[in-house]
Amino acid sequence: MKYCLAITLVLFSFCSVHADQAPTFTDLSQISERADILLARRSYAEAATEFQRALKISPKDQLLHNKLGVCYQRLGQLALAEREYDQARKLDPKSSSAWNNLGTVQFSRGNFKQAIKSYRKAVQLKPDMAIAHQNLACAYLASNRFEQAIEAFQEAVRFDPEILQRTATEAISVQTQGSNPGLQSFYYAKVCAMHGRMDDALLFLDRAVKQGFKDLDKVVKDPAFKDLAKDPRFIELSRSVG
Repeated sequence: MKYCLAITLVLFSFCSVHADQAPTFTDLSQISERADILLARRSYAEAATEFQRALKISPKDQLLHNKLGVCYQRLGQLALAEREYDQARKLDPKSSSAWNNLGTVQFSRGNFKQAIKSYRKAVQLKPDMAIAHQNLACAYLASNRFEQAIEAFQEAVRFDPEILQRTATEAISVQTQGSNPGLQSFYYAKVCAMHGRMDDALLFLDRAVKQGFKDLDKVVKDPAFKDLAKDPRFIELSRSVG
């Protein structure tokens, strides 16, 4: 599963820290760099251990808390991840990444109302943060706020025209769990159709059907799909559902 997490992984060489020496800020740099390498390698448990060590030296470093949260989230330890993201946003209330990441955990835990607040804060701080707009759209969709979901999806596409295409070809991100994936793909298709991207719209409709979406009358009746509804490929897809 793809997690929608905004962090920067910086790779450096590292050397050992002697157990008999008190940690220094030089050690902090070495430990955090080693943690980044482990995170990049997807060795999440080992990375978490290193970020914990770094936080003992610098407990008010919001980026370390944010990255530790990433490790916990990857490990499925959502309560711990939420704690770290919450600490990161408290230490730096202007960190759009911390707010976005906090929202992903809140969504995964079913707290859609809180997730919406976190995502809205993220896009308020960084209006061109496409992934946060997409995450916000997912949260609106899970809350049955369909028109707001469409608007948020369109903002995501405005800032990153290829974001929905990547969603079509990659694993579903963690923040979409708990929502109706077929309905989500239908709304992705609608956004693509509204932007004249009919091939992508058809791709999402096909994905929606495979995810259990059956109400293709929505496509026929929706003005956004006026051209697509006449496409032979859509007609064939409709027959497969019928």
